[in-house]
Amino acid sequence: MDFGNNSSSNENLLAQSPSRENEGQEDWNSSDEPTHKYPKLVRQHRDRAEKLEEILEPILGPENGESCVLLLCCGTPSACRVLPVLIPISTIATDNFGQWSLIKDSWNTFDKSWRHWLPCYGVQQVSLASVSLLAKIGSSGSNRFGDNHSEFPGACTPEDLEGQMQEQQAIIDQVPDRAFPCYYDWEFGFFDHHRECHKRSDASCSDFESYESPYECSAKKIMEAKRRLLQLSRRKLFLTLAFRRPEVTAANDLIPESPFYSHQDVLALCGSWDCPSLYELTFRGLMVEEGWLLSSPSPFFAAISILLMSTTLFRFMFGGWDAAWGAASCLVTIAMFGYQYTKDQPGHRAPWK
Repeated sequence: MDFGNNSSSNENLLAQSPSRENEGQEDWNSSDEPTHKYPKLVRQHRDRAEKLEEILEPILGPENGESCVLLLCCGTPSACRVLPVLIPISTIATDNFGQWSLIKDSWNTFDKSWRHWLPCYGVQQVSLASVSLLAKIGSSGSNRFGDNHSEFPGACTPEDLEGQMQEQQAIIDQVPDRAFPCYYDWEFGFFDHHRECHKRSDASCSDFESYESPYECSAKKIMEAKRRLLQLSRRKLFLTLAFRRPEVTAANDLIPESPFYSHQDVLALCGSWDCPSLYELTFRGLMVEEGWLLSSPSPFFAAISILLMSTTLFRFMFGGWDAAWGAASCLVTIAMFGYQYTKDQPGHRAPWK
């Protein structure tokens, strides 16, 4: 009898348990509590990401995917101004001249200092660099190419070309030259391997050597390393030349795809860290460094000093400014020709060098 009562009570409990589970599930579905383990941290990260997107709005570019953004840096690596330049996606692989024309036109909209009006002062070199931004400021430029007349103060670090070239050279030096190397067949688009490679490849696929890494022909790796080494050795020189004369880029792909940022690329950077600061987002861009185009600015300053002092002296000698300026100009011209002739002569040295 007791056994029957116990069994009936157990059946009642089993019958009630599904209803309790359903009640708990309904309560969970109806609750508005966040499902994250740390909702406060998630909220902080979301707020910071929204703030970054607001600041980086000129760099985000359009969402339709028709354009991307290239960051153009002007100044010194420790303190530069960064300008977002809109580049149409259709020109990245087809119109190099159009890209560089936009880059140069955008650089011309920067507010120039008094030094740009001096002779022998201009763009020294153009290089790829990693870029860190600090804030967004407005610009007084009236013909801005791109993005709401906005500029970003920041800092740039030019790429380490020497280190990259050493890495590529190390790849080339690792593999000794063989008597019958494999080569790339440009007509069919694949590597034509020597029989030695086929033997090693078949041997590495055997069951007895399954624990070893599969054999890989080094011909492709060496070819890519040699091409990369050639590109790195010419990059800084040709980037500078392309900036000065965009027409030379018609058949030259000088900018890799990494400095071009789409809308989604910038959004991905904003979520790469936990509550990131603006300066922690590392971009890539073009660094335009300016300075004296002479090997040393001292000859230029010396020529100006000689011109002014000699003009004053000749004024008292000839009694008029016209004759003084003419005589001083002749003296400076002779002095500069003499410097140009003697600076490269062995055993001679210009007095101001």
